Amino acid sequence: MAKTEDIKQIQYSIWGIYKDFLGDKNLDRCRERMDAMMQDFEGSAQYFLANLIHSWSKVAGGLAEDFADGRETGKRTEGIAHIQNTTWKIFQSFLSDHDMAEYNRRYLRLKGECRDTGDRLLADFFIDIAVSWAPVANAFAESFRKK
Repeated sequence: MAKTEDIKQIQYSIWGIYKDFLGDKNLDRCRERMDAMMQDFEGSAQYFLANLIHSWSKVAGGLAEDFADGRETGKRTEGIAHIQNTTWKIFQSFLSDHDMAEYNRRYLRLKGECRDTGDRLLADFFIDIAVSWAPVANAFAESFRKK
């Protein structure tokens, strides 16, 4: 099971790289920085990171297309931030309350919000993020049951 410190470091690092990408719009640099993180982790933390890199690379790629075509990205970047921040809050709440049923209810609410935007990139990002977090949440749930 990935350690909470590793999860937190991965979360904040990926988020920082993404925010830098929004500033410099350099997709190659973004992907290189994410890939370079892989050497800092091993085991389940590295697996979690690999899944997140896949998710965030797709989002950055979609935004890069928007930038290149001169499309407005404000609502999309707000949606991405909402998914990221809500996912983190859901996980932090789960660490406090250990309630897997509530964790799932919170995710279902977020899923509905993403679906209601009508933005396929956001909906796909939600799915990718949910799939990335599922093994982490399940591992923690198992450890909570053993206590």
